[in-house]
Amino acid sequence: MSSSLTLPLKYIRISSYCTPWRYTSKLVSGSIPESVLKNINMTKQEKTNKFIHVGMVSSYLQLIEGKGYGEVIEIQKKHKVKNVFFIPPVDVDTGDLLKSDVEAMIDHFVEQEEYEKCSKLKQLIDNNKCDEDGWLYLENRYTN
Repeated sequence: MSSSLTLPLKYIRISSYCTPWRYTSKLVSGSIPESVLKNINMTKQEKTNKFIHVGMVSSYLQLIEGKGYGEVIEIQKKHKVKNVFFIPPVDVDTGDLLKSDVEAMIDHFVEQEEYEKCSKLKQLIDNNKCDEDGWLYLENRYTN
């Protein structure tokens, strides 16, 4: 059963970038799913932050947990988020990683207070060699 919030139509305001035809059947009944309302009410900054977070988590799943591109796409579909990666999937597969990109991921997860992810990313940096240009040589990739 889909969770939805029922509101009188006079209290429902849909932002200009939502396509009204997608929600016509919901508007007629006076009920819009909570997930739609949540995204409508997000500020531009909140949407940007969510976009960045999805990209960071997607790259983390590939880099640390060893998930394949297809697996990550399925997870994204399940959570109804955009298909976005911080580090291009092909770079993760080939091991073409900059230490600074992994450090940016660590900084992001510190802000999110996801310290276990920070620790695993730090281990990735510590357990692999880095050249003078900042490229990591991934010999010991997965920490799980």
